[in-house]
Amino acid sequence: MEEVRQAGTQTELYDTPVYVRSRRAYLCQAAFEYFVSLLLTDAFLAKLLLYIGMSDGMIGVVSSLISFAYLFQLLTFVLAPYVQSAKKTVIRFNLGASIFFLIIYLVPFMPFGGSVKAGIVILSFLMAYLLKNAVSTLCFGWANSFVDPRKRGEYSALKEIISLAGGSVFVLAAGYIAERLEADGAEKIGFIFLIALMITCSLANLICLLRIGSEEKRRGAAVQRPAAVWKHILGNRAFVHVIVMISLWYIGAYLTVGFMGTYKTTELALSLGVIQIINVAASLSRILVSGPFGRYSDRTSYAKGYRTALLCMAAAFAVNIFTVPERKWLVFLYTVLYQVGSAGTGQNGENMCYNYVDREYIVSAMAIKNCIGGLLGFGASLIGSRILAAVQERNSQIFGVRIYGQQLLSALSCMFMIAAFFYAKYVVEKQERVIQ
Repeated sequence: MEEVRQAGTQTELYDTPVYVRSRRAYLCQAAFEYFVSLLLTDAFLAKLLLYIGMSDGMIGVVSSLISFAYLFQLLTFVLAPYVQSAKKTVIRFNLGASIFFLIIYLVPFMPFGGSVKAGIVILSFLMAYLLKNAVSTLCFGWANSFVDPRKRGEYSALKEIISLAGGSVFVLAAGYIAERLEADGAEKIGFIFLIALMITCSLANLICLLRIGSEEKRRGAAVQRPAAVWKHILGNRAFVHVIVMISLWYIGAYLTVGFMGTYKTTELALSLGVIQIINVAASLSRILVSGPFGRYSDRTSYAKGYRTALLCMAAAFAVNIFTVPERKWLVFLYTVLYQVGSAGTGQNGENMCYNYVDREYIVSAMAIKNCIGGLLGFGASLIGSRILAAVQERNSQIFGVRIYGQQLLSALSCMFMIAAFFYAKYVVEKQERVIQ
């Protein structure tokens, strides 16, 4: 039976002007950061990488570099003893990351061969996410410190709703304009348009970070030796179970998701506009369930919210097993189910750390969790790339029916989601948790 301990709170503190302003700024910052990420994932990224001559398998690996880059969150331990202001550190690193993200979209205009351009893209991806992930948990811990612990799930849901609603309009408009320019033979002008969007959103992101209140570094656990932090966190059996559960999700997701962009545009022959309409519909579905997910998690536990989301993820990949050119409409159902599941895994995966780790170790715990999960996810994407290449080379068939690599990968992903579901239900949910 799960047990709950209640830590002390200072309710009146969260109603002060600086806290209210900081929460509002954090809501907007998350949205603009999300807009930038949308330009570097799925069909947008696939179009850019196909334009410079990358193969489907290589595009999947590049997409999954985001997962590998979680390894850079270990830099949190190196930075911690020298960080006097979380706000200043986060802003500086985010500015550097924005520059490297911009370089990725400038690659089509560079006078180099395909292999050199591919190398620049990969290097820029790694540098951008090195800078971004080195302070991502620091940013979360700093910005989230202005949120009332008893309303963390609801606030996370609101943050997600705003990002998704704005993102739906953003991708629909950006995809439509870029596709019209491509149809008119002005594909490079389309990239210039996307570059302008990226610069605008990056600047807005930095302005929002400036609006969040300052929190000076507290002395204590944050300045302990990295070995001591590792021992404290990884010696925490309850949190290790959380890492195992979330790692199963990472493996399942990254086996397939990174290869869906090219599958939609190539095998399924969907236009960029249609893909964005599907993404918008899926985002709207996620918006509708984010609030209920947040309230359900606040009322029960983040682990139960996460477990429910895993069931949706398993259903998404089960549907994708049957998504082929003759039934391409199933990709809509897959995308909706995946986004609905993401409403629960996204917000609960981070908030769960507060239930099983002392508050002074939260930033380090998140870094370790994301690093381990991300590294395993990237490894899964490399395996997925090999599987995809093997299936494509052999033009595989079962009982005379063509089998696509993404179908096989989806079957494996579904198995990992089911495993994570049962681990959440019978292990993580049974643990004592603290509300702090």
